[in-house]
Amino acid sequence: GVLAFTRRPASDDAAKHERISRDLARAANEAILQRDRAVLRQLVAATKDGAYARAYDLARRLQLRESLDLARRIAASHGEDALTARVEDLIAVADGVTGEAEEDAMDEENVAPEAPKEES
Repeated sequence: GVLAFTRRPASDDAAKHERISRDLARAANEAILQRDRAVLRQLVAATKDGAYARAYDLARRLQLRESLDLARRIAASHGEDALTARVEDLIAVADGVTGEAEEDAMDEENVAPEAPKEES
């Protein structure tokens, strides 16, 4: 006999795919959060030890904007102005990358000027 394969409706597949994508995104976000927390704990220790170059290297590894804000506050609370300024630079870069208005402005600056249209 011939085996008949029945296929689920595409809408079921789409819903399942969306659910899986959402779960993966949630897991990825949680992993990033856990990694940032671990890095922040190391950053606190480095700052307390006066290892500011190490603290800055750790700050550069942070992925979440909120984590960078915490790093800035940690540096400021230890009175380390140079480290605070460098972390603020990282925040400015992060904002530049994630800020759509700034991105649009940069896109406009990087576009070659339009060639004058020739009239026929």
